[in-house]
Amino acid sequence: MRYFEGKSLSSGCLNYASTAIASAIELVDTRFSEAWRSEYPAMRRWFDAISENASLRATKPLKIAK
Repeated sequence: MRYFEGKSLSSGCLNYASTAIASAIELVDTRFSEAWRSEYPAMRRWFDAISENASLRATKPLKIAK
């Protein structure tokens, strides 16, 4: 995430790369911890925006109780 924090990512364009990045972040967010959100505010804003895409919302993984 540190690599992408300084990059300009478009939340308006859903392609293979953005889908892969969003899926990886969703996995971290769902399975492990949401702690990354405070450390990477630009990634958080991008992820929150792109997560509104219908196809990403439809395939969002379920939270698993720990």
